[in-house]
Amino acid sequence: MFHSRTTLTHDAVLPFAQDEIATAEPLRLGVTLRRAREAKRLTLEDVAATTRVSLRYLSAIENSRFDAFAGAVYAIGFVRAYARMVGLSESWAAETLRAEAGWR
Repeated sequence: MFHSRTTLTHDAVLPFAQDEIATAEPLRLGVTLRRAREAKRLTLEDVAATTRVSLRYLSAIENSRFDAFAGAVYAIGFVRAYARMVGLSESWAAETLRAEAGWR
């Protein structure tokens, strides 16, 4: 699994490169997203307000509770929005979700 580097904006506070966080814990999407969110000093409420994804679903993503979603399409869309918000690769997040949830 390869990760593309994207340019982070000047307000990024991540103390590591994007691909380093993505490989920190393979198949641990929720933990990686939470750490990236916390590194940017964002709350789940901040992410929910910007992405318009319900706190319920964001919490489910962070806790790897993929059964909370009505379908894979919704989960993948929400994960992509969350990853974009915290500066991670959307494609990496979607692929990791598929692998963790067994949706190959």
